[in-house]
Amino acid sequence: MRANMGTAAKDLHMMQTFDGPGPETINGRLAMLGVLTGLLGEFATGKGLLEQTAHHPVTVFLSFVLISIATYVPISRGYTRKEPFENGIWTPKAENWNGRLAMIGFAGMV
Repeated sequence: MRANMGTAAKDLHMMQTFDGPGPETINGRLAMLGVLTGLLGEFATGKGLLEQTAHHPVTVFLSFVLISIATYVPISRGYTRKEPFENGIWTPKAENWNGRLAMIGFAGMV
């Protein structure tokens, strides 16, 4: 199974395989959100990312759950990383690269 598969993945295990549609998408989206909110929070409060996370662990966990659900539901209904943006500006390839850069940025912030 590949991240750009053309059929619905009904099994959560299949969505979470190494090259499945879930892991990189979820991690990239969380990293993009984490970098943005971490930088904004550091600018507003002067506290680093680890200190912000320590003060708001429930918010971090709920963000993970919401983004995971928002990613799994379309995959389970048959939408893949190709639709519906394959001809737009925000393509799945652009999302992958932005997510990868955000993951590197997040690691640098920690």
